[in-house]
Amino acid sequence: MTIVVLGSDKRLYIYTKVTSLTNNEDQQRPPTFENSKTFQLPCLARRVWYLQKHRAWLVSFTDNTVKQVDIDAKGEARMAEKLSNKKAPPFVGVVQTLSHHSDEITDCVEVLIPLCIATCSKDKTIVLFDLQNRVKLRTISDQHETWIFRLRY
Repeated sequence: MTIVVLGSDKRLYIYTKVTSLTNNEDQQRPPTFENSKTFQLPCLARRVWYLQKHRAWLVSFTDNTVKQVDIDAKGEARMAEKLSNKKAPPFVGVVQTLSHHSDEITDCVEVLIPLCIATCSKDKTIVLFDLQNRVKLRTISDQHETWIFRLRY
């Protein structure tokens, strides 16, 4: 089990469940998690989603993009680490960047037929995107007078 936390320090923290020696101990106590990885983010992140069918993590950022990130990656070497004596966490591995909104992205859902994602934004649009083939399928606009807050599928 994994918990992903977005910090206000432009970092992404990965917590993994600590397994005990016996199943009886697991059933009697609440689970324990430990910080297993920390990544530097390119800018401040707003939201994070896990897409079960895609087996992918998506993070929305203040630059109005959504990035598919690889939390298993070791990350790139950070330039600041080379320039100073301070040990900085590596940048998160970015698989792809979706930059089809002009304002804050407020939600993301996984659509099963066809297998794609839908994102919504304060720009009053919904964008359908095929993550596997890296193609924007459609933008739904001119349907809403105010920004779109949530999607459910």
